[in-house]
Amino acid sequence: MRVSTDYASRNVFFDKYPEFNYNPNTPITNEFARLAETRKWRLGTRVYRENQRLCILYEYKFLFGDRTELETLQVVCEKIGLAGDLSSITKCKMALAVYTLVADKVFPRGQAERDVVLRILVKRLN
Repeated sequence: MRVSTDYASRNVFFDKYPEFNYNPNTPITNEFARLAETRKWRLGTRVYRENQRLCILYEYKFLFGDRTELETLQVVCEKIGLAGDLSSITKCKMALAVYTLVADKVFPRGQAERDVVLRILVKRLN
């Protein structure tokens, strides 16, 4: 499957499925689960994982675009409700590292390794 680099619209992933009534006011994970159900993508299958990865990637690119590393980290911290001194890359990374451990948040590691900010957010699963 080829991935487009057109991230102009939050809907770009869902645009491939015109019969699906995408609701941008609903969390992206809920909308993907709803789409997966209509498309009969079973949780744990390759097709499910690949489409989930693309959906999250498009959402990430829409939300964060081409900001500097510090700006992106600060936006991520603010969006997930982290407070405190976020004045440096190191401080943001530390806050996010603690958050990912406490909140048990995960993202596909292979995709994250290609993006400096996502690398910080991804937790290695053993």
